[in-house]
Amino acid sequence: MLYCEKCNILVKCEKCPLCKNMNLREVKDIDFCYFTSIGTIHYEIFKNALKKEKIDIVGIPYYTRPVTLSSAGRAQVRRVYVRYKDFEKAKEIFNMFFGNLIK
Repeated sequence: MLYCEKCNILVKCEKCPLCKNMNLREVKDIDFCYFTSIGTIHYEIFKNALKKEKIDIVGIPYYTRPVTLSSAGRAQVRRVYVRYKDFEKAKEIFNMFFGNLIK
């Protein structure tokens, strides 16, 4: 499995499908990999479940609309990243809570 350091995604081919980067490397267990984008409430549920399993998780706020003074700091969506070593276990937990949305 290859890894794009620009996009933090797992890649199966020789070129990143998002940024077209061809300078990919083998993924390492410590790499944070893009997992999914979910709503803030679902993120909190998922984060608590992963913390119980001692799995590191990062949720970066993602704004689906332009940020205004009143909406700053209140993103409704999180881009979720987990370490590669925990990716499959995180997928099991996610599917247990939210169904088989991630293959």
